Amino acid sequence: MNAIPTKARNPNLLDEDDLKSWLGFQQRTALIERLKEQKIPYFYGKGGAVCTTVGAVESALCGRKTAAEDSIEFRF
Repeated sequence: MNAIPTKARNPNLLDEDDLKSWLGFQQRTALIERLKEQKIPYFYGKGGAVCTTVGAVESALCGRKTAAEDSIEFRF
């Protein structure tokens, strides 16, 4: 019988527990401040948990712009 995972995990998503462990923080506010300092975009998930993507972290580490920072011009 195949077991169905109770929590499907997206490998491109870093949740708050991942980020706290990786960056060595225990408090959410300290984690958010570090993400802001490093210019890593983040969002709030279920229950207000902080989340980001591997791509957002890589962009910040490599000094590249994220898609959100690119300007888009619409012409009508």
